[in-house]
Amino acid sequence: MIYRGRASALQACHDVAVMSEPWRQRLRDTLERSGKSMRAVSLASGAAAGYLHGVLEGGKEPTVDKLLAVCDSIPVSPLWVILGIDAEPDDVAILRALHEKPDARQGILTILAATAKA
Repeated sequence: MIYRGRASALQACHDVAVMSEPWRQRLRDTLERSGKSMRAVSLASGAAAGYLHGVLEGGKEPTVDKLLAVCDSIPVSPLWVILGIDAEPDDVAILRALHEKPDARQGILTILAATAKA
């Protein structure tokens, strides 16, 4: 891409920053390997047709719920996309339960603390 002028130089800096974010790159790579289009995944996740393009190319920040829906539509582990950590389906189910039922969080933390002491 050729950039000319101050506005274009600012756009070039933005493009480099967006492209260098590791989670965006992991999402982009996974999407390419899936063979699905950005449009198809956007629509399957309940978002507008151009949503994923805005996230991957435009630097739009996704909400947690929309990112989870996008990951489900590909499918890919949200932990892989966000942190680069492979997770078992049970791990993801536990995290989803914590997200959906925050009152359960303290109980689970108590159990984990008790097992760590044992």
